[in-house]
Amino acid sequence: MKILKDTTTYKIYTEGSSFLKDWSPVLNKDINSQIQTTFFILNANHYHRLDKRNYAISIENEKQYLLILKCEPYNALVYGSFELVDFAASILIEHHFIVDKILAEEKVGNSFLEAYQKRAGGQYHLVHSMQILVLSELTKVDTKGASICKPEDLDILAQMNKSFYKEALHQELSIEEAKKNLKDNVKNFFVYKVNEAIVSMASIVRGMEGHSCISHVYTLPDYRGYGYAKKVVARTCEEILKNKKIPYLFVDNANPIAYHIYTSLGFSYLIDQAEYQYIK
Repeated sequence: MKILKDTTTYKIYTEGSSFLKDWSPVLNKDINSQIQTTFFILNANHYHRLDKRNYAISIENEKQYLLILKCEPYNALVYGSFELVDFAASILIEHHFIVDKILAEEKVGNSFLEAYQKRAGGQYHLVHSMQILVLSELTKVDTKGASICKPEDLDILAQMNKSFYKEALHQELSIEEAKKNLKDNVKNFFVYKVNEAIVSMASIVRGMEGHSCISHVYTLPDYRGYGYAKKVVARTCEEILKNKKIPYLFVDNANPIAYHIYTSLGFSYLIDQAEYQYIK
């Protein structure tokens, strides 16, 4: 532990286990904290060495804290008080830690990158602006026709994922890559079929002890406006709730239609979260 100013101190961790030992009470304070910091838990379990691209830092005083975790190839995660970002920027520069991709609550992320930019120059831009929504109580919805995907539907599901990546994530994914990614995860997808063809899908990812995330929500363009996405997401929620977990998801702020679908199912706003790209 090193002193920055008065009662403000910082610590650099060389492995994720010690980071989690110190900060699990904060990360797991309640269900909302757990959902906001899921990536901290997941990435810390892969953090085993300290170098320019892999680091874990805590900054704290009597009232506030700020946590930063970077584990390649994932985003640098920033969580806590925006009032400590000046200290964070100074520490990162002093130790020559590399900053490139950032994931944080929007206010914290903006404040941190502005502080870092003042000291190191460079530019940053917003990649995605999202909201985390958490299910409060599932609205009663007719989910007839929505079901768990079957292994024999792998080829069709792979094509759906290829389309999803291209439209939603602006990434090109080959059918071979899609099949490889889906091989052991078909059972985590819920789909709606028309004439035996999958036209809408959603999946369960990052299943933690008390919550599970819904992702890969996608409907083929020709089948939008018929309520298929709502059926599939509702069916996915039913499965998560059956396992006594809380469903949550990320919704792109540029997609008001998706936001309306989710809130009509009983999801409510938790926090804004943003992904940034910094270029030196």
